[in-house]
Amino acid sequence: MCETRLLYSGDSVTVSQCVHCRVLFIWHGNILLSFTSEKFSSFRRAINSFGYEAQYQYFADGEERLVVSTPNPEISFAFTAEEWASFKNALNEAAYMQEIYALMV
Repeated sequence: MCETRLLYSGDSVTVSQCVHCRVLFIWHGNILLSFTSEKFSSFRRAINSFGYEAQYQYFADGEERLVVSTPNPEISFAFTAEEWASFKNALNEAAYMQEIYALMV
């Protein structure tokens, strides 16, 4: 595993970045995503472009969730409104911390 620097930790989301290879890791629940810096920026822009209110679906448990499709049609993410806000906040805070660390170099 990489030597990571914590960029964000809160609620159920942790974002860190390898200090050597610069790969970013996003842990959310039992999911681990990894991105290059460029792909992370692209992913964050895509996530920020979603509007929760317009794209929710009701699930069998009666909860409404936003379904985010991935390039792999067999894999989608489902977020409650609270999880969605927390996830977006984590990505944005991590990007902010990336900028701060870049200024320190």
